[in-house]
Amino acid sequence: MAETELNLDTRDFEKALSLFMVRSRRPVEEVMRQQAKLIVQQIVRSTPPGTQTTQGSAAKQLGERAVEADLAKIFIPAATKRQAESVNLASVHRRARGRNGRIKRGGQTYRVQKGELSRFRTAQKKKVGQLAAGWNQAAAKLGYKPPAWIWRHSSPSKAVVEISERRMRFLMVNGVQHAREVRGLERRVQYAVNRQTRKMLNTVEAAVAREAARF
Repeated sequence: MAETELNLDTRDFEKALSLFMVRSRRPVEEVMRQQAKLIVQQIVRSTPPGTQTTQGSAAKQLGERAVEADLAKIFIPAATKRQAESVNLASVHRRARGRNGRIKRGGQTYRVQKGELSRFRTAQKKKVGQLAAGWNQAAAKLGYKPPAWIWRHSSPSKAVVEISERRMRFLMVNGVQHAREVRGLERRVQYAVNRQTRKMLNTVEAAVAREAARF
């Protein structure tokens, strides 16, 4: 399983977590587990086809449209069966995909039977969500179940979650082959960490404001 290593800055998150725990009435382990869960939830939601602003069913539709667009770059529906070329669609598709899983324009095209292309397109659209499913194991360990179109896939993944009152060790690996080539993946994961950092600080600031208002 190919593993992707991301370099993240968690210093602000750790400071915010310390401030948050001082004012939380919940056990330390519970707080840390919940924060880790919320980070993973955001990572899953913003992993392609999801983005920071397009998530859920809208992201699924975005991924399906990307599949259609990619296939249109290499396959053209033939007007008649006689005009269709005899090719293995799966093999052609596999060769045409780049390291990031997408297909560039300008490559060789093939005229294929409409019915065969339609069936292949449907099968490929069902694979949407495989990249995000590379975080499924981490999500499961933290009690988060991703949307069904992601959860249904058995993408290679690995997760280690060790949480105690003294420390939190959290390792998650997305083993999908082209994960390391996905543009902006590290930025998306960092965004999830930063987003949760801001949420904790906002909660702390609101609590401080409420206390100050009492006097």
